Amino acid sequence: MHSVFADLHVHLGCADGSAVKISASPQLTLEGILRTARSDKGLDVVGVIDAATTGGLADLRGAVAAGALRPLPGGGLVARDGLVVLPGAEVELDVAGHRVHFAAFVPGLEETNHLLRRLAGHARNVRLSSQRAHGLTVAALCAAVDDQRGMVWPAHAFTPHRGLYGCAVATALAPESVGLGPEALGRFAGVELGLSADTDMADRLSELAASTFITNSDAHSLGTMARECNRLLVAGTPDWSEVRACLLREGGRAVACNYGLAPQLGKYHRTVCVRCGVQAEGPPPVRRCPACGSTRVVMGVFDRLTEIADRPQAVTPDHRPPYVHQIPLAFLPGIGEATAARLRSGVGPELALLHEADLSEIARVGGARAAAAIGAARAGRLSLRAGGGGHYGGVVGGTLAASLPPGPA
Repeated sequence: MHSVFADLHVHLGCADGSAVKISASPQLTLEGILRTARSDKGLDVVGVIDAATTGGLADLRGAVAAGALRPLPGGGLVARDGLVVLPGAEVELDVAGHRVHFAAFVPGLEETNHLLRRLAGHARNVRLSSQRAHGLTVAALCAAVDDQRGMVWPAHAFTPHRGLYGCAVATALAPESVGLGPEALGRFAGVELGLSADTDMADRLSELAASTFITNSDAHSLGTMARECNRLLVAGTPDWSEVRACLLREGGRAVACNYGLAPQLGKYHRTVCVRCGVQAEGPPPVRRCPACGSTRVVMGVFDRLTEIADRPQAVTPDHRPPYVHQIPLAFLPGIGEATAARLRSGVGPELALLHEADLSEIARVGGARAAAAIGAARAGRLSLRAGGGGHYGGVVGGTLAASLPPGPA
């Protein structure tokens, strides 16, 4: 057994010459992912969640025809540098009157084409990502993906925009619940955390005790790949069958560690008033603006989980791996793009820099300030400013956090 890094939720901003994920960077292409995921980020596995769009599938087929990717016997596709690509789709479904995103992944391009055709019967424009599948239920999506030997899980489950727990479900144990319940949760390969929620927050919901937690970036740009990721314990090449076994905790395979932003850094950690822009700072849950009294707010993940939790604190099941808070290089004071590029070239990719590289080597290549910032991030010694309402939090005293753009991801 050995471990690999996997980010199983990466979008395509552009494919086959046209936009796919409208809110994503046009530089986020399949070619860009293949060029940078391993060398710049240190990823071994990437889930391309817009593969089941017409452009995404066309680009994947073109990459196979050109020899840039080749199918693996166990499912998935492998690039020349060893990066494994898993094809999938982000699907928007109606859950109790709320629009919720789900991730669906299948083994290969034939199954991807089948999934695309199935979605085309429900969505108006399958050239675009994350389209609403009218008339398709959660159970029907799970059944359709099961037929292709695939996996489904709730995407960014706790975010206020399109997150299952963030906007639609209270908890199956609450009287007002419209929750899916343990039987439906058992149909999912896992539950996607991150983006303002971590294990300690999610494990305050007892109904998630049996679920595998997955941490993925929901990347809308090349730079945000691996912002959150998983360390998987696999045997041999991390192909589709190995990754699936990790999520299902079969045959000794497992998610060995979750890596995610410290929750305060996420875009939706605390409640923010839509009317006046004030962010809540008091005890959660906050549903009314503390400044102007408006109820037009973007509910924070911390506030939402405090509201729906059936436990006062986390109860961690035996199968749960460690959750490591990571602070990407772009958030760290004193590490601009030029320094980051020197570190990647002279020391190693970003995940190695954040978690494994020797600090003296980092100092030699990038300077003492860069080494001190990375060391402080590893040790959890940085002061953080909480994000909310679509704006990232930041490192207090940092320089980049204030300039990060608002938006879905």
